[in-house]
Amino acid sequence: MRTLASHFLAAVSPDFLTKAELLRQDNAIKEYEETQSLNADYPAAHINLGNLYLNRCEYDRAKASYKKAIEIEPAFIPSHINLADFYRAQNQDKKGMTVLQNALNIAPESAPAHHALGLLTIRTDEQKKTLRHLRRAAERARRIRDIITFMG
Repeated sequence: MRTLASHFLAAVSPDFLTKAELLRQDNAIKEYEETQSLNADYPAAHINLGNLYLNRCEYDRAKASYKKAIEIEPAFIPSHINLADFYRAQNQDKKGMTVLQNALNIAPESAPAHHALGLLTIRTDEQKKTLRHLRRAAERARRIRDIITFMG
């Protein structure tokens, strides 16, 4: 629970903290980083670190963490989606599009990747692509829900 709280504390601006609070924040963040490093062979740990660094406006470290997650397990689609979202926040949608297209090359049936690409194409004003990707996302999500219901 402490490490989860540390992640959220990272987003608090230093301007609002006393020196003692800054020290506690730094210690909590270091503990969170150490906890994630214990699971460094899993892509989710690197996504968690990327999100931490993004909250702290440490953009180079955030991007490197998302890329490391992809390197560890290219088929783990949330890594691609987080990197694409990072690029969106940096106004680099072309890079995000490349990342999401690579994700779909790896996992063409991925509803989340189609959804993310659909949202990106809305921003780039490509309505035909938007509808195609959002339709595919909905169809695949429905199919997954049907399978779960059948197995449940």
